[in-house]
Formats: sequence, C-alpha cells, structure tokens
Amino acid sequence: MSEKSVEVVAMVDQLKKFFKHLPPDLKKLYEKMELTEAPTKKTQTEKDLSEKGLMTYIPNWKLDNGIYLGNWRLMFNYSRTAGYAIGTFLNGLKEGKILGRKCNVCGRILVPPRLFCEWCFRDTDEWVEVADTGIVSTYSVSYITADPKVRLEKPIISGVVWLDGTKLETPASKTVRHWGGFMHHFDEVKPEKMKIGMKVKAVWEPPENRKGSILDIKYFKPI
Repeated sequence: MSEKSVEVVAMVDQLKKFFKHLPPDLKKLYEKMELTEAPTKKTQTEKDLSEKGLMTYIPNWKLDNGIYLGNWRLMFNYSRTAGYAIGTFLNGLKEGKILGRKCNVCGRILVPPRLFCEWCFRDTDEWVEVADTGIVSTYSVSYITADPKVRLEKPIISGVVWLDGTKLETPASKTVRHWGGFMHHFDEVKPEKMKIGMKVKAVWEPPENRKGSILDIKYFKPI
C-alpha cells in the first residue's frame, strides 16, 4: 500500500495525544497522512484487553480501506535474579548480617561481595561476616530531593562507611587500604557534626520488617 493511497480518519482533538506516544520514525510517517474525521473504535477488543490488564489503550484509527490503525502500549510483568553473590548478600541483610567475600591470596574482604578478585585474577574463596560498624570515608549533605525546587528542612546525609574488619594493611609500606565501602544514609546526627573518620554503627529494621534489601539497614548513626 502506498502512502498516497492512505487516508487516516481521526479526531483532531485526539491527534496530539496520538503523536505523543509515537517514536520519532513513526511520527514522521504519520505526519505525512491527512487526518480528517472521528475514529472508529473496536470497542470489544479494547474491553477485552483492558480487562485482562495486558495493555494500556490508545484510540484506534480506521483507514479508508477498512484496515484499522492502532497504537498500544504493552505492559509486561517481569523479574530478574540478583545473582548468587548479591542474592546471598541480600539474604544476609535479612538475617541482620553483612556478608563479604574473601580472597585468600591478597587477603581482601570485598563488600559488597564479588565472586572474582580483580587483583589476583581468580575466584574469591569464602564468605565472611563483617561488623556493622565502621568509620565514615566520605559524606554529602543534601537539602534538595530529585526536585531541585523543593528545599528540605531536614537534610539527607549520605556517604560511604569503611566497615570494620575489611581493611588490608601492608606493614612494609605502612599502607592501609579499605575494601568494605558501604554506601548508605546517616541519621541521629546534625550535619555540622558529621566528619570523616567518625565511628558509626548500623541501625537495623526489626527482624519482622526485613525483606532482603539494602534498606533492611535504616541508616548509620554515630557511636
């Protein structure tokens, strides 16, 4: 069917809504078609699909040869696995534990856990539980949310905690490296009291409220 032989029938006041949901390539194609009268809807199809919850309906357009032109937004339910390493880590949080993976060659304890040591080019060896305490590595104080026009009375304080038991010391060079960088929120502390090196501890959700999420830790507080 050539573009010249196609006449699209649509309500003018619905035209903007129709174009709003089109990708750029289809939008250019449909802009070449002359839109005139009100659309004809296949109401039963709309009703069936709507009741099944499979699609969000957008009005149909009927072409002059009896063919219907329809635009539908598909709604899919899907899930994905977190994988063995992060899945085990999240299950540990549900039980009130922070788990990491240890490489027995370089001695690092990796939190969040990784199954492969990029230093030694080998698989990590074992699961270890680390403390829910540590020191503040870095932090930021924010008085705005995703909407920069809204200023918060109580700021959000977030940053990275070096968890106790995850540092690696090299006596010869007196070098100390931290591998348990845990990013989260801080609370029970005023912004002006925050400082790098401050000792903090995790505040957990009650066991009955935990879901296997990073939010099973509510925040870190000074100790």
